[in-house]
This record gives sequence, C-alpha cells and structure tokens, in this order.
Amino acid sequence: MMKNMVNRYNDNYAEGQVSLTTKSVSYLYKGEVLMFMSGIDLSCSRLAGEIPTGIENLSNLNALNLSHNNLWGSIPMTFSNMKNVENLDLSYNHLSEIMPM
Repeated sequence: MMKNMVNRYNDNYAEGQVSLTTKSVSYLYKGEVLMFMSGIDLSCSRLAGEIPTGIENLSNLNALNLSHNNLWGSIPMTFSNMKNVENLDLSYNHLSEIMPM
C-alpha cells in the first residue's frame, strides 16, 4: 500500500531544479527537496537602515540574502530563532555585531 502511494506521488511530481548563488558559490537543488525550500534574495536592493524587525518571523526560510545593501546597526538577537536557515548572507553592509547564536 505504501509503495502505491509513493508511486502515485512521484508520478504527479515534475522534477525541477534551482540554482542558488551566494558569496560567489552556486548550489544546485533539484527534485523533491524543492517542495521544502524557500528563500529570499534582497541583495543589491538599496535597502538602508537597520535590519527590519519581524524578518526573523519568516521561520521557514532556508536562505536569506541581504548582502550589498546599506544596512547598519546590530543583527537582531531574534535571528537566532530562524532555525531552518542554512544560508544567511549579510556581507557588504555596515553591521556592527556578530551573529547571535
């Protein structure tokens, strides 16, 4: 019975692939993992000021890129609540503190 469910699921699944580039390194993701991935790339977006409060509430993100902006101040302690983030890029900003653990 389980095998039939898996086959039915796979028959309806269209395999795709996504390339994620951060810090000049590209990662290729494909297959079923794409259903569980989410990311936001706001690099080079001319963002200025402190990192917006509430962004840490996007707890299902796997990747967040805020690099190459004009962000300043400290990294919010609440960033440590983002347990699913595998890739976080805050480079090329003016942030003053180390990432909270």
